[in-house]
This record gives sequence, structure tokens and C-alpha cells, in this order.
Amino acid sequence: MKGKIFLIIVFLLILFNNCARKMPGEPPESIFNRANNFLAKKEFSLAIELYYKLLEEYKDFKKYRADIIYRLGFSLYNTERYDEAEKILLLLISRYKNYSKIKNAYIMLIHIYIQVLKDESKSKKLLDMYKKEFGEDEIFNEMNKTLWFLKTEDKGLSILKLKEKDIVITGETLVDKFDKEFFPVINYESIKRISNNKKMLVERKKVKDGYYLFLKDLHSNETIKISGSKNGYSPQWSWDDKYVLFTAMDWDTEERKIKIFDIIKNKSNMIFKGKNIENVLCFSPDSSKIIFSYVGKYWIINSNGSNVSLLHKDLKSSDIEFMAWSRDGDKILVKKRKEKKYHILQLSRREISIFK
Repeated sequence: MKGKIFLIIVFLLILFNNCARKMPGEPPESIFNRANNFLAKKEFSLAIELYYKLLEEYKDFKKYRADIIYRLGFSLYNTERYDEAEKILLLLISRYKNYSKIKNAYIMLIHIYIQVLKDESKSKKLLDMYKKEFGEDEIFNEMNKTLWFLKTEDKGLSILKLKEKDIVITGETLVDKFDKEFFPVINYESIKRISNNKKMLVERKKVKDGYYLFLKDLHSNETIKISGSKNGYSPQWSWDDKYVLFTAMDWDTEERKIKIFDIIKNKSNMIFKGKNIENVLCFSPDSSKIIFSYVGKYWIINSNGSNVSLLHKDLKSSDIEFMAWSRDGDKILVKKRKEKKYHILQLSRREISIFK
């Protein structure tokens, strides 16, 4: 009896396995939908597994083939699996030239070649293809500038040539000391400052109608009142001694103004104003840019008053004692009150924003 039962069980198992082999698996449409749901939730690893399954095991499922390849490439790109992403995206642009999102595929590939693989030859070739397909649009110009930036030997000085919106703080390091050779011009709060060439002095003085800044030639002792400097404070010299940077308080509006005095033109221009601006200002080595603290964050502005931009959305900039821009242009030194250590902020080019 036991032997018969055993044979029946074996027979049923064989029958079940044969039926299972004949039963159709999960339809590709269902797998595709599941993969898309994972992609929408940014669960890229799960989406990647399913997209690969569709490509390798369902080769007859051609209805959404281009979508599968694109979404696989996009998922690989977002998980920084760049070697795989490169192959998949190249497959897309070679086989599906009229695909609706082919432009995005080009952008991801160019980004991989420029900023990940650092392959100038492939970057140039793909940029030329992009230009032929889509023209010299804003994205092309940004990527072209990035390629130029990465080719430039002196990265620090290259940063000074960028637009303010393209510069960001990408790192902060705390150090016990710094080398003044690398940070030769220190900007701090003071009522008077001697120029870097030791030939001039700017000083805050009180006269009948209030406080002003005065410029004195230390050789001739000639002194002039700096225009627009009423309630002026914390003067800073540009590296070439052609400009004096200072703040001036407007007590009626309780706003602080950032101003630049042009010594040759004998004229002051206001470049920014607002509440919660700190006194310490920091000139770039070429006088083209200024970093300052506003509403507790680091900002950068062009010295003509245009293109103000936030340098870092989270890094706090309150209670600054002094700042200094590095000689090579790619670092900012910051000392905060009541702190013994110094903050070194790394300036870099903003990453290309591909997808919003």
C-alpha cells in the first residue's frame, strides 16, 4: 500500500512539473508595468533587474523596446553604473534615432564622457553629433564650457572665469592653521585698512553729519571723503588696490548696502542690499567677484552688481570674523568667532543639471 502511495505521489509531482513548464510565465506587459512603477518610486535597482529581463528573455516584445532601453539606461545612470549605462544609451542612439527622449540620452552620455570617464575624444565626438541634431542650444553651450573647464590645467583660476551661477561650494574642511602664502589678502572687520601696496589708507571717521569713509594718500597725505560712504563700515581692498569694498547701513530701512568705490573714477556703486548682511566681504583675486554672508548663507555676486547666486543651500555662514580668497581662486578661508579652527571651502563648477 505504501509503495502505491509513493508511486502516486511521484506521478503527481511529475505531472505538476510538466504542467508548470507548459503554463505561460508573467506577460511582458505586466513586467514592464512593474518596472515602470519601481522607476517612478526611484527604486532603480529593482527597475533595472526587470528591464534587463525584458531585453534578454522577451526579445519578441518589441512594442516598447525603445522605452525599455531608455529607462534602463536612465536607471543605470542614476545608480552610477556608468559602464553599463554607456552601452545601453549607445544602443539607443544607434537604433532609435527618432525616439522622443533621444536628446536626454545624448546628454547623459556626454556627461559620462566629460565628467566620469574624462574621455575628451568621445566627448567631442558626441558633442558634435548633439550639435548636428539639436543645434547650439543652452545645454550644448553648458556642456562645451564644462569640457573646456576640465581641460584647463589651472582649475582654480578657471573658476574665476565662470558665471556666478555656475560656482558652488562642494566641500568644507576644518584645519588648525593656514598658510598665508596661499591666502595673502585677509578680509576682516576694521575701521581702517592699509592698501596691499602700503600706499593708501581707508579709514572710518566721524564728522558733523555722521560717519564716513576717507581715503588717504600716505605719500602726499591728501585725503578725500569716499562718495556714498555715509554709515560706511568694514572697508576691504581689492587685490590690485583699485577698489574699496564696504558696507553701509541705511537706518531708515534697516538694510545694509554692499558698495564698491572705484578709486580712479572716484565713484561708489551699490551692488546689493538687504537685511541680515554681515560686514565681512571677500574680493576675488581678479576683482570680478565678491563672496558675502546674507541671511546666514554664503552668496556670490559679480562686482558690477549682477548675477547674485547662492553658493550652498545648507552651509551656514553666520558670525564670520574674517574671510580670504585663495591665490589660485578655488578656495575660501573662513574664521568664525569663538572658534579656534579655520574653515576651508572648496569652490567648484556646478554640475550640469540634466533633468528637473
